[in-house]
Amino acid sequence: MRVLRWIAMIVFVLGLVGCDQGAKHWAESRLQRAPAVEVVLCVLDLTYTRNHHIAFSLLQGLPQKVLRPGLIVVGSAMVLMICWFWWAHAPATPHPLSKQVGFALVLAGAIGNLADRIARGYVVDFIHVHHWPIFNVADICVGIGAALLLLPAIRARAAPS
Repeated sequence: MRVLRWIAMIVFVLGLVGCDQGAKHWAESRLQRAPAVEVVLCVLDLTYTRNHHIAFSLLQGLPQKVLRPGLIVVGSAMVLMICWFWWAHAPATPHPLSKQVGFALVLAGAIGNLADRIARGYVVDFIHVHHWPIFNVADICVGIGAALLLLPAIRARAAPS
């Protein structure tokens, strides 16, 4: 049964990576040379952008010849660390489903953005919630996955002693 659960999670990760890459391909082909597409009035639009940096445009001052290879190396190491942590910290009984899904989401998001950096040299972002940086499907996966992984710890700290 445990092997089937791992296979299901791997298929889930690959499906999420496929959705992310498909959405980015769509954004490049439909939004790249177009004005922003308003989805929800004054709240959400689709705006194509190339992100050569990391979240919130951090590391903006580094030259691309240093930044790109550095981000590929760090991104690859992060993917390997997520895989190792997920596998090595699996107890004799499987993780709860929420934790499995959390790991799968974080891994899929990391792979999706790493694939962009390797193939394109930048990450395609296109979802723009006003007053927030533009992001993509992989970023959503990482955010939701991290929340699922952190939720038990947050609940434990909030629980009365």
